Amino acid sequence: MPLPTRPVFAPIPSQQQGWDAPVNTNFGHLREGPWPVFALDDTFDETDLEAEFPVANYRLCLVWVKHSTLGWVLYASVATGAWFLLGGQGSPASLMKEVTAEGITIVAGTAKLTFRMPYAMTVTEVRANLVGASSSGVVTVDINVGGTTILGTKLTIDSGEKTSLTAAAPATITNANLADDAEITIDVDTAGTGAHGLKVTLKGGQA
Repeated sequence: MPLPTRPVFAPIPSQQQGWDAPVNTNFGHLREGPWPVFALDDTFDETDLEAEFPVANYRLCLVWVKHSTLGWVLYASVATGAWFLLGGQGSPASLMKEVTAEGITIVAGTAKLTFRMPYAMTVTEVRANLVGASSSGVVTVDINVGGTTILGTKLTIDSGEKTSLTAAAPATITNANLADDAEITIDVDTAGTGAHGLKVTLKGGQA
């Protein structure tokens, strides 16, 4: 579940001391809470994080960052001395679904798998992989939302290969925006020969 969008922050003076604010010369902005929460302006992205907030000086803090591709996200500093992406508006998301079980030969057909999105997602990449490769012919996979494809060029796994990442024709996405609880169906347009253990992955960010 995505975190709420970035709130409005009130400025606080430099070097303010308190239970929710470490002593420092540059706070940016702070929201009350058990961890201090900082935010600068809309130009502050992930490349500025360590320079503006050295993790050694900002232990157990949260910083709102306008990520270059994901939108507003929260970074957290942990006791081990590192920043990590906690989540937020556009948090990275990956969803893998098994279309056919391992050892079960793929058969062409529509709606071989149906599921509903657990959250809204902006799709940036789609993948397919096999446990057992096709000995002859390409495996072609389509992804649909509400019965309509989200792909221009369909997902393919070439003969003798186990992943779409090596496909001669990479898949293209024409509808990247999947709503929360949208019905997704996976079609197998062509099954190749003897391929089994098909899985499909959606990658992107929570919307």
